[in-house]
Amino acid sequence: MSTLKVTFARPKVLIVDDDPVFRKAMARLLRELPIDIELAHSGAAALAAVVDTDFALVLSDVEMHPMDGVELVAELRGMQVEVPVVFVSGCDPAEIELRLARRGLSGAVPVVSKPVSRNELVELIQQRLALVAPALPPPPPVRRDA
Repeated sequence: MSTLKVTFARPKVLIVDDDPVFRKAMARLLRELPIDIELAHSGAAALAAVVDTDFALVLSDVEMHPMDGVELVAELRGMQVEVPVVFVSGCDPAEIELRLARRGLSGAVPVVSKPVSRNELVELIQQRLALVAPALPPPPPVRRDA
């Protein structure tokens, strides 16, 4: 008698930030979630990564050089890549929204403000991943900040 083994592909999340310390810190924050994490050091590296990999979510900084996060989203949409993007940024969310609106992307990208609350970030990721992969098993419960 043979046994059928069923496995679920873990969603892939791309973290894009030009600050190597912050990239690694974000990966550490999310390591307990049932996701695979890849890191990109720039917008250009992120574009190259999405050509080769089917990401469920992109977490990106806004202030990067030479391509910022808003330009990254515009390029992704121009390439017809509809991966959800969440900005993790120290920039004013109203300013980010204005920059998105100038490119016709108003309301397209939620913003999590730095410093990052792990709980806020995990809840947002869970919501975004549920939109693209509702059949995945739920991640472990989030510890509430005291």
